[in-house]
Amino acid sequence: MSTNLKLRVSFYTRYGKTAKVEQSPIMLRVSYRGNRRTFGQLPLEVNPKYFVKGRVSKEAPDSKSLNRQLDGIEAKLLVYAEDLYRQNILTLEKLKRVFFGEEGSARYISSLFDEYLQEEEKRVNANLLTRGTHTKNKRFVSGFLAFIASQYGQKDMVVADITPVTLADYQNYLECVSGYHHNTLIKYLRFVVNVMKYATTRGYIAHNPVADVTYNAQPSDRGFITTEELARVESVDLSAHLSVVRDIFLFACYTGISYIDVFNLTERNVLTNNGHPWLVFNRQKTGQLSQVYLLDKAIAILEKYRSQRPADGRLLPVCCNQVINRDLKKIAGKCGIDRPLTYHMARHTFATLSLTNGVSMETVSKTLGHASIRTTQVYARILPQKMETELARLNNVM
Repeated sequence: MSTNLKLRVSFYTRYGKTAKVEQSPIMLRVSYRGNRRTFGQLPLEVNPKYFVKGRVSKEAPDSKSLNRQLDGIEAKLLVYAEDLYRQNILTLEKLKRVFFGEEGSARYISSLFDEYLQEEEKRVNANLLTRGTHTKNKRFVSGFLAFIASQYGQKDMVVADITPVTLADYQNYLECVSGYHHNTLIKYLRFVVNVMKYATTRGYIAHNPVADVTYNAQPSDRGFITTEELARVESVDLSAHLSVVRDIFLFACYTGISYIDVFNLTERNVLTNNGHPWLVFNRQKTGQLSQVYLLDKAIAILEKYRSQRPADGRLLPVCCNQVINRDLKKIAGKCGIDRPLTYHMARHTFATLSLTNGVSMETVSKTLGHASIRTTQVYARILPQKMETELARLNNVM
C-alpha cells in the first residue's frame, strides 16, 4: 500500500511457493523515495502457497486473523511515518527503529490497547478477571477505533492527543451514530479513561489529559414481574422445551442468582445448615460470596432435574442466555405479559419482591452477593399493594 508520502509497505514470505515447507515466516519491507529496506521477520507464519499479493488468500484456515494483523501492522507503520514526516525527520532507518520500539516516539492508542488487552488476558488466565469482561473490553476497543476513523479520518491516534474534547466527541458519536443510551455509552467512555490511567502509570505519557474526567450513570428502573405475573408464568401450559426455560427462569426468581452463576452451579455448591439446603458460591462477576437459602419451590426445581443433570455435573440443564431470552419472550406472550421477559429480570424480581415482603436489605444484599448495600438499595421500590396494605392500617387509628 502506498500513501501521499510515496511510502510503500509490502509483505512477502521468506520461502517461496516452490519451497517444500508447510509454514514460512512473513517478512516486512518498506520503500520510500526510491529507497527500499527490509524491516525483518514478523512473528507471523503462513503456508507460502496461500500468500498472494501481500495477503493471505481466503483458502487458508486462518486467513482473516492473519490479514487483520497485517492490516494493523501496515496501519501503524503509516501512522508512525506520517508523524515522522510532520517532524521532517522521516527516514527508513528511523522508521524501523520507531516501529520496533528501539527509539522513543509518540505512543499510539492502538498499540496501547493491544498491550492493555494482553495484560488482561494474563489476568483472565490467572482467574483474576472474567472472560466476559475481557470480551466486553475488546468491544470497547473496536468502538473507539471506529470512532477516530469516522470522526477524524484516522486509523490511529497519539495517546497524548486524547483530551476531554476527544471524549466529548466520542460521547456524541456513541449517542448519535451508535445509538447507545446513556448508561451504555458511559461504559465505553470509562474504558478509555481507564486505559489513559494505565498509560500514565506505565510512564507512557507524562501527563494524563483526561485525569479529571468522570462519568455517572443515570438511575434506571430495573424491570421485574409482579407476584400475579409470576403466578401466571408458573401455571401457563407450555411445550417441553419452553417448560425447561420457564423452570430456569423461575429458579432465578426464587433465588436471585444471575445467569452465569446458575449455569455454573454443581453439587459442591449445595450445603446444609440446620437441616436445610443452601447454595453457597462466589459470584463470577464480582468474586463476592453469595449465600442463598433455598425456598421450597427452588428445591422442587432442583429435584425435578436431578435425573437430567448434564454430564459435567451441573445442577440444571441451562442453555445459552440468548436462547433463554428469546424463549422468554414467547412465554411472556403466552402469559399475557405486555413487556419482554429477560433472564436478568428474574434476579430483579427476587430482590424487589423480597424487599416488598419484609426481607431486610442486609439479607437481600448477602443473598445477591452485592459488594455494597448501595447496589441493593436500587431495588427498594414500593409497590401499590404494599402501599394499600400499610395505609389501610390507618383506618384503625384515624
